[in-house]
Amino acid sequence: MAEAGPDAPAFDEMVTGTGAVRPHWTALLAAVSGLGPEGLAERARRVARLIEDDGVTYNLHAPDPVGGNGSRNGQGQRQSQGQSQGQGQSQGQGQSQSQSQSQSLGQGPRSNARAWALDPVPVMLSSAEWQAIEAGVKQRARLIDAVLADVLGPQRLLASGALPAGAVFANPEFLRPARVLDNGAAAGRRGPALHLYAADLVRAPDGRWHVLADRTQAPAGLGYALENRRIMARALPEALRAVAVRPLQPFFELWQAQLRALGGEADNPRVALLTPGRHNEAYFEHVYLAREMGLALVEGGDLTVRGNRVLLKTLGGLQRLDVLLRRIDGNWCDPLELRPDSSLGAAGLLGAVRSGGLVVANAIGSALAEAPAVFASLPWLARIVLGEDLALPQVPTRWLGHAAETLPADAAGWADLLRRSVLRPAFGGGTPVLGAALDEDALAALVRQVPESPERWCVQAPLPPSSAPRWTAEGLAPAPLLLRVFAIGDGAAYHCLPGGLARVPDDPLAPRVVLQASGIAKDIWVMAEDRTEMVVPGGRVAAPLAIQRTTGELPSRVADDLFWLGRYAERLDGAARAMRALLARLTGGPLGPRETVEAGLLLRLLGAAGLTPQQALDPLAPGYLAVTLSAACSSGGPIEALLAAVERLGSSMRDRLSADMWHCLKAMIDGTRARLAPPRSGYPEPAGMALDRLLQAMDLLVAELSTLSGLAAENMTRGTGWAFLDLGRRIERAMATARALRVVLACDPKHEEAALRVLLEICDSTITYRTRYLAALQLAPVVDLALADPTSPRSLLFQAETVRHHLRTLPRAAGTAATAGDEALAADLVARLRAFPVLALGSLEDRAAVAALLDLAAAVERAAMALSDTLTRAFFSHVRAAQALPDMAVPA
Repeated sequence: MAEAGPDAPAFDEMVTGTGAVRPHWTALLAAVSGLGPEGLAERARRVARLIEDDGVTYNLHAPDPVGGNGSRNGQGQRQSQGQSQGQGQSQGQGQSQSQSQSQSLGQGPRSNARAWALDPVPVMLSSAEWQAIEAGVKQRARLIDAVLADVLGPQRLLASGALPAGAVFANPEFLRPARVLDNGAAAGRRGPALHLYAADLVRAPDGRWHVLADRTQAPAGLGYALENRRIMARALPEALRAVAVRPLQPFFELWQAQLRALGGEADNPRVALLTPGRHNEAYFEHVYLAREMGLALVEGGDLTVRGNRVLLKTLGGLQRLDVLLRRIDGNWCDPLELRPDSSLGAAGLLGAVRSGGLVVANAIGSALAEAPAVFASLPWLARIVLGEDLALPQVPTRWLGHAAETLPADAAGWADLLRRSVLRPAFGGGTPVLGAALDEDALAALVRQVPESPERWCVQAPLPPSSAPRWTAEGLAPAPLLLRVFAIGDGAAYHCLPGGLARVPDDPLAPRVVLQASGIAKDIWVMAEDRTEMVVPGGRVAAPLAIQRTTGELPSRVADDLFWLGRYAERLDGAARAMRALLARLTGGPLGPRETVEAGLLLRLLGAAGLTPQQALDPLAPGYLAVTLSAACSSGGPIEALLAAVERLGSSMRDRLSADMWHCLKAMIDGTRARLAPPRSGYPEPAGMALDRLLQAMDLLVAELSTLSGLAAENMTRGTGWAFLDLGRRIERAMATARALRVVLACDPKHEEAALRVLLEICDSTITYRTRYLAALQLAPVVDLALADPTSPRSLLFQAETVRHHLRTLPRAAGTAATAGDEALAADLVARLRAFPVLALGSLEDRAAVAALLDLAAAVERAAMALSDTLTRAFFSHVRAAQALPDMAVPA
């Protein structure tokens, strides 16, 4: 096995051995040097701001060491709906295991969501160098696709012995149910088994690029590569103009066209991206790619299989899917034939694939080619399958389970082998271990462990990565460099993204291009001289599309999330308004008699909403409110819980929100958290300053929520999604307004004026009242604004009429239509609100009239909760309402 050795001098990407700058770096360095150190530092800060603004994140997980059981460890986990499910994406990142298995191995989940890190200095590749990489990657993709097609089909390579049987049958990623036999019993597979391929590359000290690993299951990084380029275009525009760089967008247009072509004869094939959900490490990329390429973003719960067809469950009925771009591990795709504990896929999905009713890219079972044991076989498989040598060499690798391998005869021989190698599990997972970096005890432990089951291990030659300039606080500094290069195939040829994703690994001695491990990303700029333009095929001529102005295809899960986003956003708005009203009084100087009553009413209202304790010995005692309100706004308090709920729902629907809405939502959440956090001075914050800080935070929160509501009103099409979002807001607002009426107007009649002021403020109707009635405060006009004014967007009648309108417009597919009882309930509520004798309200002294008003407010709260429950049953969970069984006579 050829060896470079960990101490070999690394190849310098920018500078030659004589100290001269390589020609393809000169234009970039000229542009960057003109900025100066301060200018480049400012661009680095701009990159960080753009990443934060776009919400680019990746959940990092601490990798497991190479020991353990030698299986696929270091894997992320997902906690959803009370069930722990493994999920992720193979290719050495986000791989999955069930919680019980992790606990049995003593490996609990260790997750930490972090912002994406991008270096402002790109990696430069010359046109000639890229052509060599591109040719090698295309050849390798063709080879692996042929190997996968054989292993998942006739298995001639296994029968001939060209591919060692142990490299396949001992591989946990060899999924026998995924085989597609060419015997006439199945329709077969449309398109390649390996639709999307990525190769992780490292440059050896001699300057040649080597393949470090293959990514064949669901390679991550394409969305991040495109986002990196867009950020660099904004942060370093003069450099991008000065350097002729090949664009990335044509590749994604070609990818979109190829995915549609996999749909076969369908005129307008429906293509979806299957994601494990927002808990997945690369969920940002899933959303990004779905929006960029016009794909439906779906989860396993959105799918069902009927008659060997995979259908998307929507409010308008079941819609057929033609192509599924999967981002979940293959063994989690079908609980019927693969992992029975999976809720990430759909039962029967494999049967639909075998019958030709669905194309899955990449093919389920393609992860087996990622195993180092298979990787070690590719050099001779290239000669057997393609009749060619590998154009792009790979890091020399030996699988110790191969019968042709000569193993050391004694412990000294094993120690020498391991000391000169990088040890990796034969079937993936774990962190590579550099033998030369081990102490004597660790090396001795491996010498005892590896010979016991050599088939579980591979050894690779240590290959120190090249170095490229990276920006640091002290200026440019050399850093180790790894590349991930992508290719897509349509069955006839493969096409490479002109660039890719570069990473600066934390451990250059045992490198991996995994997004799951911490590190810094770099954009790759491929010089455009003498380039061949990527040709994007024109769209197929299809029958004219019928004009549609409805969105009944909205998945039930998305409708559920929109409904609750509306509810939680409105609940947060109501909480912020009540908190602001109380804080404004507390920060305005000593409380007078009227302000004291108003503060007490507001505190009671906050307690009824669950934002503060409902009972206290002396709620208006000095210092008590500062502590109480600070606790409500602190980490773990109810305000933070509402922010977290809005963030969770917004993140889960990021593909459904416009860029403006997402930026507004994220800025609101991040800004509010920053403003609510107490200063880190190390000294206790004075109560007055704490209250003033909270007041400013609530004031800005109300304004930002209003901006978000305005964007929803002006930017969202008035379809089913908007209807559910607005339904959530209206139902929650009706409950909050009814609660305010009950709590505030139940006060002592002698405090009527204070109660009316509070009610007008909570209902945001103070200016309207003054415009209509000047300064005189009376019960009937105030109640009219809060209860029965159809022109006031805060009144109960406005909410009830809007809810009734939405119920009439919701889709009427079988099993999803709103019940007649819902519409009858809303109509009855409208009639009662219109019929209430507001003019009969003289003052709070009129106990009978006030009691009738409070009873109506309580009835509105109950009706709103009932409507929420029935909407959930009819549209989200599709469960019929419980019915009592009739009494039946028991026969004698």
